[in-house]
Amino acid sequence: MKTFGDIAGEVLRFANRTDLDKETVVKEAINRRYKEILQFYNWPELLQETTVTATTETVGLPQSVAKIIKVYDRTNNRVVMPLPDQDLTERYIKDIGSAGNPQYYSRLGNRGVLTQPSAATALVAVTDAGSDSGTYRVRGYDANGLLVEDEKTIGTVTDRIFTSVLHFSKSVPTSGVISLKDNTEASTYARLAREEKVARYAVIRLHPIPTSVSLHITHSTRVSDLDDDEDDLLLDCEHILVIGAFSDLLRNLRQFAQAEAEELRYQTLLEGFLRDRLGSDSTWAFMPDMNKRTERV
Repeated sequence: MKTFGDIAGEVLRFANRTDLDKETVVKEAINRRYKEILQFYNWPELLQETTVTATTETVGLPQSVAKIIKVYDRTNNRVVMPLPDQDLTERYIKDIGSAGNPQYYSRLGNRGVLTQPSAATALVAVTDAGSDSGTYRVRGYDANGLLVEDEKTIGTVTDRIFTSVLHFSKSVPTSGVISLKDNTEASTYARLAREEKVARYAVIRLHPIPTSVSLHITHSTRVSDLDDDEDDLLLDCEHILVIGAFSDLLRNLRQFAQAEAEELRYQTLLEGFLRDRLGSDSTWAFMPDMNKRTERV
């Protein structure tokens, strides 16, 4: 299987180009096309599992969680059923906030932190590399419910006081892992890996609210952009990416007629790839049927 650098090099050779600015165009195009293919289906290569302990109504999930497939309550040996949040709140309006073993969960989108501050506090982003350049940015709400934001050098405490956080990011890749903490550095709310710039955690609402349960979550994983030339692909689709990126490069070079021809070639290759993979794929056959587990018809 070709690496990221191999794919980019092949595209550049097709166009007989060696300039660095076109290499950047090609690598950006490869990442766009790759994410397009990854989003077509719950590919088995993306399947992962994680376990979290839930003690509150809203629960933050690891950054690796992209799409939730199934949620199991391992403490009580049952499947937690998905229900859109609007339906959940309307159907159980009188019971929202009640305690018990969770029967339903709803997806509340993504937040900038895994857990929210328990009280109003200033925040600080610290690195595990001793020191790091760059800035970090936090946006959220203060004690008056006003939307506030602050941007500081890594290692410097915010001027603003936050009761909840919506967004946490940094300006540049860093040498170490960046953690968002309270101003005493006693609690950690979010982390950013060296190459990550924006924190994004999936959040779910549970009903009823558990005292403490172990949730086992099957999910598709969030895939980062290909970055280093040595990066490899999760799917065996490099031949498709070469043609798709070549089409984008031709369009950048204003060779529109040839770009359209290569785009049609890309679509044909993609359709063949999807037909071959999905026609014989029984990836989720092992997953328990929720209607059987809940005795629904």
